[in-house]
Amino acid sequence: ALKLYKSIYGDDNKTVIATAESMAFAYFKNGQIDRSLKLYKKILHTQTHSNDAKIKADYLRTLSQLSHVYEKQRNYRAALDCTTEILSAKQNSLDESHPDVCSVKKTLARLRQGLNEADKRMGDF
Repeated sequence: ALKLYKSIYGDDNKTVIATAESMAFAYFKNGQIDRSLKLYKKILHTQTHSNDAKIKADYLRTLSQLSHVYEKQRNYRAALDCTTEILSAKQNSLDESHPDVCSVKKTLARLRQGLNEADKRMGDF
């Protein structure tokens, strides 16, 4: 379906991106983490280079999904990078007490804890 949509609409199309996101999520749920990661990265690339403001606006949602994939891989540094970028964008447009900002801060704390635990386990070897 994705190839068909791309051939009709091109890469920079809401329907194509939504289909790609659904596929990336399905890969993630089925344990195909590498395929999911690769597809999310392609989606982000398309979103960052799009001239369509609506497509660019979806960038943070995709970045959040990519962060979840990294976390599943226990790649806490990459997940932290994604989530830090999300927090920065949210803080630029929302008040510090906004629930979205608070939620991202909680996610950052969880990722930092995961990174600290992973570093500690590595130190035990």
